[in-house]
Amino acid sequence: MIPARMILHGEAGRTQLSFIIPAFNEEAHIGETIESIRTTVRMWRGDPDSARFEIIVVDNGSTDRTCVISRESGLTTLVKPGITVGALRNSGTMVAKGDVLVFLDADISLTPEWIQALPGLLARFQQKGAFVSGSRVHAHGRRTMIERTWFASHETEGGERYVNSGHMILPRSLFATIGGFDETLVSGEDSEFCERARGLGFEILPLKEMKVIHRGTPKTIQEFFRRERWHGYGDFQSVRLMLRSKPAILALLNGIAFLAVFPGVFLFSYWAIIGYLCFLIALSAGAAFHRNRGLLNRRLPGLVLLYGVYIVARGLSLFDRLRDAKGGTRWR
Repeated sequence: MIPARMILHGEAGRTQLSFIIPAFNEEAHIGETIESIRTTVRMWRGDPDSARFEIIVVDNGSTDRTCVISRESGLTTLVKPGITVGALRNSGTMVAKGDVLVFLDADISLTPEWIQALPGLLARFQQKGAFVSGSRVHAHGRRTMIERTWFASHETEGGERYVNSGHMILPRSLFATIGGFDETLVSGEDSEFCERARGLGFEILPLKEMKVIHRGTPKTIQEFFRRERWHGYGDFQSVRLMLRSKPAILALLNGIAFLAVFPGVFLFSYWAIIGYLCFLIALSAGAAFHRNRGLLNRRLPGLVLLYGVYIVARGLSLFDRLRDAKGGTRWR
């Protein structure tokens, strides 16, 4: 383990916190994210000098005003087109000066609860040594069915297997020891990073009290489908990643059943299609029932519907990966 004294130097004038924000066409959100960081951190003990911080935006080649807004706000702004989100975060870390790294997505806002919990987190870094922290995100404003059904559970569900890199906090020394994010992964770089951290003996300790708001949660089935299709891509970048991913296993089972439809139609007529749809519903219902902790309530039907969309989207991630492996391109 990394000794506590190596984590926070606490020297006068030294930057304590480095906020690293990867961005791609985030004109609608980046300004509010920047303002939330500045406003919230300066609330700490009412003293703007009690937590010295910097904000680094790493742009992935945006075609909108993301970079303009970042530069007009006086931030360190790097432009790194055509690389993965893990590589964007690594690039920001290379120029960061802080003892503690805070990785945020460009559509995340800090809250007063976050800054109230920050001193306790820094104290735990000093006392326990290095570990990976952060928290699950909360949906923003008026909630849609998807936010109430799918994402509301994220706010209360525990789990210490990994922390999403949309809101991840850790000492810079730990990040260096782990070796940064895997830059070859299109998605899933956060779970892979935490897996390596656990392998080296570091704890994963999310803190629910460090509340952040996610303004970019999908509001429609189409947005949800596209999000899960992108997230699933990383699960199929290697056999190892695929076999350790439960969503990938669900997608594979669904894919096998779907492929069986074609000979089934030839042998058993269109009943094969009905059989496949029943299988998909059963698979979705099983996953939803497990996610809902075995409860039969009004949330369950929505979960079954969303798991059906989720499983199909993750299955298309495999198709995207196979297509890109053949053509040498990368699906965004």
